[in-house]
Amino acid sequence: MRLDDLAKVIRDLEDALVLVGVSRAAAHRAAMDAESVSVADMLETQEDIRLLDLFEKVGCVTLAERQGVSSRTIYNRREEAIERLQLKKVCRFTSDNGSQEAA
Repeated sequence: MRLDDLAKVIRDLEDALVLVGVSRAAAHRAAMDAESVSVADMLETQEDIRLLDLFEKVGCVTLAERQGVSSRTIYNRREEAIERLQLKKVCRFTSDNGSQEAA
């Protein structure tokens, strides 16, 4: 994740809101809300990509065993992850290093 980049964007957002007349306190609250939503989205995206990478690397059965769920559950999670990434227009690439470390 690019948290340093996000922190700069959040600071810039707060400053921009103040420049257009929003009080510093309200701008700070808005920036903190934006930060929370952004980090949650970044985490969700990262988890979705990791699931898809692991699905390709170790397979459905192994993932199901690791997580203590059925293969059907893994397939459902995979479909949900694909749908979320498509809605976000996130292009997924397989990271051999990340997948190997996660496996």
